[in-house]
Amino acid sequence: YQKASMYGAKSSKFVCADWVIPLLKANKKSKGRQLRILDVGAIDHQYEKYKSWLDAFPIDLHGGQHESVLPVDFFDYAHEYCTGTDMYASHPKKNELAASQQKAAPSTTKPFDAIVLSLVLNFQGDPRKRGDMLCLAADPRLLADQGMLFVALPSASLENSRYCDLGRFIEVATNPLFGLELLEQKISAKLVLLAFQKKKNNSKQTPCYNATQKTFDYGDHEMKRLPAKPGTKRNNFAVILKSTHNRT
Repeated sequence: YQKASMYGAKSSKFVCADWVIPLLKANKKSKGRQLRILDVGAIDHQYEKYKSWLDAFPIDLHGGQHESVLPVDFFDYAHEYCTGTDMYASHPKKNELAASQQKAAPSTTKPFDAIVLSLVLNFQGDPRKRGDMLCLAADPRLLADQGMLFVALPSASLENSRYCDLGRFIEVATNPLFGLELLEQKISAKLVLLAFQKKKNNSKQTPCYNATQKTFDYGDHEMKRLPAKPGTKRNNFAVILKSTHNRT
């Protein structure tokens, strides 16, 4: 179903920035500075034309079709970011751009104003790691107070899932540990688009991710997959929260 999901996304000619930008403009004020956005699973640099007010950090596991896309696993990038190191700061193209603008490449790891997970979760095969990805994307070290998290999924991932549906996905993403609330949802025949926003004054929340031990602890907020739905042609997509010490 992952191959089918990729085909569906490509055939829809979906440009995530066309959805993200209007919502950012409506809900985030730059206050005289560039907004910072982490684009996870970037194929190209969709936000380059907005660089006058948006500082984008595109990353992808295998790199992308644009030289500015940093080839790195989100888990590795997020871990290093939580420990105070921005792997993108050493990216040649970021340094080259900074030099052309006569300013130093960013070296601080202040939280992002927005994080985009566009067609990323469906390509992670482990439902526990899908939950971990949401956890890291909502981590106060990565996502700022009132920051926005954008999630794009193939509709088939949820509609045909044996263990998950849209309501359950939103329930996982808005659990009390993450401090997120649903801002917008759009559903089409091919895509599910969900925009979340970090609650105000939530930056002091205790992170679920222990960067020293590289472990996740969800305490009493672990969430299992839903009971199996009937049907032989369903996929196994699910998102669960399970603490590292409870995994086998």
